Amino acid sequence: MGNQEKENWKPRLNQRLKGFLAAIIFIFLLLSSRLFFLQIVNAQEFSKQSAENRIRINPIEARRGDILARGGEVLATSQVVYVITIRTMPNQDLDTVINNLANLLGDPELTPAAIKDLIKKNPYRYEPTEIKRIPANDPAAAALIARLEEHREEVPGVNIIEEPQRYYPNGPLAGHVLGYVGQITQEELDAHKEDNYSPNDKIGKSGIESFLEYSNVNGQEIGLRGKNGAEQVEVDALNRKVRDLVTLPPPRGIQSN
Repeated sequence: MGNQEKENWKPRLNQRLKGFLAAIIFIFLLLSSRLFFLQIVNAQEFSKQSAENRIRINPIEARRGDILARGGEVLATSQVVYVITIRTMPNQDLDTVINNLANLLGDPELTPAAIKDLIKKNPYRYEPTEIKRIPANDPAAAALIARLEEHREEVPGVNIIEEPQRYYPNGPLAGHVLGYVGQITQEELDAHKEDNYSPNDKIGKSGIESFLEYSNVNGQEIGLRGKNGAEQVEVDALNRKVRDLVTLPPPRGIQSN
């Protein structure tokens, strides 16, 4: 009886082995066809996407023209500041990046919750979110920038750029006459549709800063506002600049007396 059962199992075992082999062959063919599709059929598309991901076009903010008194005293000028921004990236653990950034900044006002709130309030999701700006002549600036660069792998998507920031040597003196500069609003963007302003631009809000902001007379552009430039750079997976490709320097605004 035992020999007969063994004989009956043989055809069933062979049948199962054949089914198992067929399944393996099917899976192998499926994986091979998928690999062929990815590496041969879609190779050009993936290559294009890879190139687009590693090439960035960054705007270079123009320096505004200085405002001088009749005797040549500087009433309004610009100084260099470091601007720390964050951009969301594919496969990025944003919560971890935010926590790491908050620890590196060491600013009690820039907690992880505060940074998340800044990102949430950014109306232009395709633009990086500004987190902090610090004047280049601030004694703490060099140490902060060095710390961020040293821990770059912990904060992918975080970038540091240099920008000109408006500076008034005499502080609030004559502020009602000079006015001030601020972030452009959506209403101002709509009002200056033909003047090539972008969402991250600064604009004169009042006083001389506003009155002499920008004019286009017979095709000639005049005013304190400069014309932004741009740089095309290659970046790595951590959004670090690898090399410069093309740079268009920004012409500064016209000095006013």
